[in-house]
Amino acid sequence: MRSGSKKLEKGSLLDKWLNREKDNKPRKGIEPRPNGVSVPLSLGQQRLLFLQQLNPENPFYNYADAYRFKGNLNLDLLLKSFVSVAENHEILRTSFKVKDGQAFQTIKNSANFETSKYDLRNRSPEDIQKIAVTEARKPFDLSSGSLVRLSFLQLAAEDYLVVLTMHHIIFDKWSMGILLREVAETYTKLPNGEELEIPRLDIQYADFVYWQSQKEIEEKDLTYWEEKLANSPELLNLPTDFARPHRPTFNGAYFTKCFPEILSKKLQSLCRERKTTPYVFLLTAYKILLNRYTNENDILVGSPFTNRDRLELERLIGFFNDTLVLRSDLSGNPTFVELLEQVKQTTHEAFAHKNTPFETLVKTLKPERYLNHNPLFQVMFIYHNVPEMPSFGDDLELEHEPFDFGVAKFDLTLYISEKSEREMSATFEYSKDLFEEETIDRMHRHLENLLEGIAENPNQQISDLPLITDEEKEQFFEWNNASANVISPKLIVDFFEDQVRTNPDCTAISVQNSRFTYRELNERANAVANYLLSLNLNRKQPIGLFLESSLEMIVGIFGILKAGFAYLPLDAEYPKERIDYILEDSGASIVLTQDVFLGKISDETIEVHKIGEIITSARLDAPILSDPISKDDLAYIMYTSGRTGKPKGVAVTHGNLAYSTAARFGLYSERPETFLLFSSFSFDSSVVGIFWTLATGGHLVLGTRRIEQDLAGLANILEKEKITHTLLLPSLYSQLIKSIPKSAFDSLDTVIVAGEVFPTSLCKEHFEILPNVKLYNEYGPTEATVWTTAHRIILEDSGSKIPIGKPISGTKVYILGDNQKQVPIGVSGEMYIGGKGVAKGYFNDLEFTNTRFIQNAFDDTAEEKLYRTGDICRYRSDGAIEFIGRKDDQVKVRGFRIELNEIEEAIKQDTEIIDAIVKLESINEEIETNDETDVLLNALRGLKPEEADEVLRSIENFSDEEIQSMIGKTASA
Repeated sequence: MRSGSKKLEKGSLLDKWLNREKDNKPRKGIEPRPNGVSVPLSLGQQRLLFLQQLNPENPFYNYADAYRFKGNLNLDLLLKSFVSVAENHEILRTSFKVKDGQAFQTIKNSANFETSKYDLRNRSPEDIQKIAVTEARKPFDLSSGSLVRLSFLQLAAEDYLVVLTMHHIIFDKWSMGILLREVAETYTKLPNGEELEIPRLDIQYADFVYWQSQKEIEEKDLTYWEEKLANSPELLNLPTDFARPHRPTFNGAYFTKCFPEILSKKLQSLCRERKTTPYVFLLTAYKILLNRYTNENDILVGSPFTNRDRLELERLIGFFNDTLVLRSDLSGNPTFVELLEQVKQTTHEAFAHKNTPFETLVKTLKPERYLNHNPLFQVMFIYHNVPEMPSFGDDLELEHEPFDFGVAKFDLTLYISEKSEREMSATFEYSKDLFEEETIDRMHRHLENLLEGIAENPNQQISDLPLITDEEKEQFFEWNNASANVISPKLIVDFFEDQVRTNPDCTAISVQNSRFTYRELNERANAVANYLLSLNLNRKQPIGLFLESSLEMIVGIFGILKAGFAYLPLDAEYPKERIDYILEDSGASIVLTQDVFLGKISDETIEVHKIGEIITSARLDAPILSDPISKDDLAYIMYTSGRTGKPKGVAVTHGNLAYSTAARFGLYSERPETFLLFSSFSFDSSVVGIFWTLATGGHLVLGTRRIEQDLAGLANILEKEKITHTLLLPSLYSQLIKSIPKSAFDSLDTVIVAGEVFPTSLCKEHFEILPNVKLYNEYGPTEATVWTTAHRIILEDSGSKIPIGKPISGTKVYILGDNQKQVPIGVSGEMYIGGKGVAKGYFNDLEFTNTRFIQNAFDDTAEEKLYRTGDICRYRSDGAIEFIGRKDDQVKVRGFRIELNEIEEAIKQDTEIIDAIVKLESINEEIETNDETDVLLNALRGLKPEEADEVLRSIENFSDEEIQSMIGKTASA
């Protein structure tokens, strides 16, 4: 400990350790090993040897330091000094052999260090660094070669960089201090012929290892760790830039920043005030940082220590490092001060039970072992008081040079270095397999912000401590306002009528061999509108549309909109129970239908009108005499599943629809000349094709039911109609481009995929087959009017996770933590959506609306509320958003939202079933499947056919054929 350092707390672990020689209890010392005995490896050395044998050419357990000598350095004398010290320390002359499966130490009689000299005068700093790193990264032969390497790099006449590299199996950081002091003392006395005063050692490292091998682990220590680490998480899910590789490379880097002097002083002052060490204080802050980055409360951090709790070990060079696993519970959102006391107690207990080697702990606990991450913990914390450099004489200046030779043994390690009370720095050693330097730079700034907040008020709850930088806040604002002025104030019916006037005789819609021009479509829509207006209906009640995919469906939609009503699409393949529920919940009193569906509406209070008769009996040139339509009037109500299993009607206004559609004008360079509509009209994705196409003068081609199953017919439509645009599920698109002749896509300009997570394999498939077709990934819930973000996919996206893109025009995206505060770039949180596309809420369900649509606390001028999606996402540094998963247990199958608890509830309706748990088994996105509903099969196995039928019908829109097919598969399985 440096003179003038802080007063030692009486009774602390450090106090007990420093005064251990005063202990009155007699202790048997470590004695020299018996002559001729084979010396094993310490437990720590065994681990290093095993890991090195797995990766023989990897330098991840090289220990390298760089020292800058300025002055008249005698290289021969310096080398002789190292050799002289090695005569006193057997470990510096040791190698390791394995015989009959047992490893043991072999000690040579004399030191034979590996040395190299480089004259680098007039060479660039880059060249010097490259050579130094190359020397440090050279692998060692543990079985026979020297495990000490000295590289002398002459930079100028009196300027040398000495790179000292050793294998960690013979060395630790404490040992470096011993080695430097003894080398310096030898160097200064040898040229003068003085007698060296370095006392010979009574015992050697090999004696310690032999003594350790005879000891038994204290049962109370092992019991403590078994209880402390029981049921601990396998992996800390840090938000990484790259997917974790199956086998790590251990390539890493350092990134260091100094804390401002005033912050360093504040932190030291707080440590004294709270009667704690900087180690515990900074460890607590680090755990908060990890908690905020991972949203996990059970945080395990490894912390190495040199286990030299006996006086005779203090002067030994060797590998005495062991590791403590420090586990903390951050649940309940404690204050920093409360968490500090918990961490202090945990650390105190850990050191009290430190004599259980980490290797023994792993062997006892038997955690799941994986090649790609460390067991028990993946992050480390080290606090280091920087020692003064020893003197090599008056004519030499010695400085320790920061040296990064590209190695990281763990995902992330935080080193805190303290040179003085005013000078503290933080270094992150990070795995380049997982992180980019930009991410670690940002992490540094978050750590500093966090510490500033703690210094300002340590009694804040940990969720309230600041993390986000001012630069990030500015970036979020820019991303949300990148294209805010593109929006048009027109309504959809206005856009459509502009096209009627401009392109009256151009084809507007077609299905199979039937088609309407814009004039024909408009006249029939006007007829429907006038008919509805003649009925004097309540405009707050939607008009049901129970129709096939047909020209009449589009006529009905525009007729309803022109009359100022909201349309309510009812899929012809919905189960009867769902249709009855939607009609009752929406309060619809009118349904427009076709002959084929007469009698399908069981509620006799609902009037059923045949749309064909309305059109044929009307005067097609009659003007519409309706009240003006407001942007706040409802345009449609789209029903989707909810947490209770009952569908929820999303109420979308004319303003929502107009803004959502107009946002496409700016993002997409080409208007849809011919759009092929795959979606059911009861899906909000149908809105894209209908209104984008007909608002811009394009031709909307309606696909018939199950068109994707008729590949020959689909290819014919693509070629015959010269399709330029379409939107479909990524899984369906992948099947089509591999199954349909490439020539069928000759006219295709733009493909939009949505509704499912975009598989990375599809990116490569697309650019191999259709490299000139533009590909977009869209994301958006029904509650935000179809789309919220979009990403133009390029070939360079292959091999990485495909983002869902950036906020579209007029939309604002906020990614928030559980405290509804913004999370930093790269950190996952729940997505909240604001802006012009956010719907009014759920029709006739104010209570549920208030749980999902909340006040916008980030924009006082916003009229719209924020929609809470339940989707976990994160911002990338380029502003694109990545979708991570669902906050709840909702999944999507074939684009349908399905919540696992709904299946559980349906299963438990059987009186013989006490309880049920439904689990979605992980499916590799690279595996191709022709039946996306397979994810449900495991949940249905074991049920009777009638029970499975009931479950399926209670969940979502499955046809009778699909249900019977799935029940058949379940039964056969």
